[in-house]
Order: sequence, then C-alpha cells, then structure tokens
Amino acid sequence: NWEAEVAKFLPDFKTFVLHGTSRGKLFGKLNECDIAITTYALAVRDLSQWADVQLDAVVLDEASYLRNPDTKVSKAIRALSQLAGVRIALTGTPIENGVKDLWAIMECVVPGYLGTRADFRERYEKPLASTVGLSPRDVRRLTERLSRRIQPFFLRRTKNVVAKDLPSKIESVQLVELTSTQTALYRTIAQEAANQMQDTAKTGNAGAARMHMLTALLRLRQVCCDPRLVAENAEESDSAKLGALMELMDRLMADGHSVLVFSQFVSMLSIIRKNMEAAGLEYCYLDGASSDRKEQVASFQSSRDKRAFLISLKAGGYGLNLTKADVVIHYDPWWNPAVEAQ
Repeated sequence: NWEAEVAKFLPDFKTFVLHGTSRGKLFGKLNECDIAITTYALAVRDLSQWADVQLDAVVLDEASYLRNPDTKVSKAIRALSQLAGVRIALTGTPIENGVKDLWAIMECVVPGYLGTRADFRERYEKPLASTVGLSPRDVRRLTERLSRRIQPFFLRRTKNVVAKDLPSKIESVQLVELTSTQTALYRTIAQEAANQMQDTAKTGNAGAARMHMLTALLRLRQVCCDPRLVAENAEESDSAKLGALMELMDRLMADGHSVLVFSQFVSMLSIIRKNMEAAGLEYCYLDGASSDRKEQVASFQSSRDKRAFLISLKAGGYGLNLTKADVVIHYDPWWNPAVEAQ
C-alpha cells in the first residue's frame, strides 16, 4: 500500500521495499533510494543492518502496533527510531487499552520526554487504570495534565479538516432476535458455564475461573453469529443474524453501495462467503492466511462488479486503504471500541 501511495504522490522518488528472503541484498544499496519500506517484524530481525544506515527520517505507520512497550518489536523500533533526526508516528488510535500505549509511541518519537517507564507508570498509568480513591475532578486534572504534556508534539487531523467533501458518518445498530434454536443453545451454554464457574470457584483457582468465563463468553458470541460455529448439527436457517446480513447485502448491492464486512471469526467469514456465492454476489476476501492481500485490495478498489469485501478483524486492522467502500458492517462487534473504530 505504501509503495503504491509513494508512486502516486512522489513518482520521482526511488523506493525500495525490504521484504522477503532477498531483502538483505538491498541494504548495501539503500543510499541509492529516497524511501525504504519495511515491516515492523522484519525491522526487528534486521536491526543490526539498519544500525549502519544513515536515516534522515523514520515514519512509523499504524504506530498502535507498538502500543505494548515491553514487546521485542516495540523495544527494537524505539532503538531504530533513535537513528534518525526526524521521527513521526502515524496512528488513528494512540490509546487503545490504556495510557501505557501512549507512552510507548511517544518514546519512539521523543525519547525520555514522558519520563522513564517506571515514572510514567506511577504518575499516570496506575492512577488512571484504577481510579479508586480519585475523585472525578482528580481524574480530569490528571488527564488534562497529560494532554498538555503531549500537545506540542501532537497533530490531530480529523475528517472534517482533511476531507470536507465526505458526508458525516452515520452509525446504526441493527438488533436481531435469535431463532428458537439459537435461544435454546445460548441458554444451554450459559447454564453449563455458570455451573462450571461455580465448581471452579470452590477450588479457589481464580485463573481457571477466569479462563472458563472468557471461553463461555466466546462461545455465546459464536452462537449469536451462527450456531454452526459451536454445534455440528445446526443448519443455516438457525442463524437469524446471517439471514439479516444477507437481506441487508442484497439491498446494499442493489442500491450500488460498496461494503466492507468484518468478523473476528474466520469460520464465520467462510459461511458468509458460501452465502454470497449462492446469492450470485461477487466479493473480495481477506483473512490472516491470505497470501494475495495486495491483489484482493486492488481488485476491490478497481472492479465494478466486486462491491463487497469480507475481512477478518485481525487481518484488516492495519494497512488497508479501501476508499471505494461507503458502508462498513461489523458482523460481530468487538469487545474493544478503539479497535472497532480503527
């Protein structure tokens, strides 16, 4: 995606994409190019080779990928960033799980500015993570103080500033009543989980109880998506949500819309694929196992007929530029609103 964007906006710039097993040969020629593009994972592997490269600037796209400061990737990118005089981080979600995310990104851009990891944890992270003992006024003061600290280094560009021609976003929650099969299965799994939680609680093993609870919540979410995700004997007609989705897709396609459909479950996307094919609706597809990511994006963006794109939430969270779409459907809303917004 970045290679295509550079070619569009900076056609005279020479660009190297450091990717694949032959990328090592390019390091000796980096002084011949203007822009070098690589992935975070490969930058970690190639860190020693980057240390010998003279960098004018480092641009960290989708910087929320670095939000956990304790990971090997985040530590390596912080070291790499310091090789350049200019450092820029781009992200739509600078805070995804907590203010720790913000510290990790800022540490790449202006090392040391927000203090050490331990200092930041005591001053901001712990008080804001557990506001017990803090009044709403104290919480507001603390967040305002942090906001003032980062303001000189923070440029926020909203849609109404950079794309005034785009209409306002309209959000709609469509409630779907479960079928009788879904309702019965939901209640059975919920009761089994409650019994298991009670048995586990008697042992005093809080970790096991937590895992049982998370597993049960996951299975209940799957039942709401389609009973076939948890029950082999279930049928297509047992899923009220799938029926509602296909009705909506028929309507959207007939009205000429281009639609992105997200799900966290790849198995659910497979079911949707089959229904799209049965309905004669063309689509593009992307999940974590897809090896033709670039081709699928190009096909969706350029094809008149392919106006639906089925994407797993994990595969589609970063690095996609799908300007053709004017409707986004979250088939199963995600637990983290920041990820969903991304």
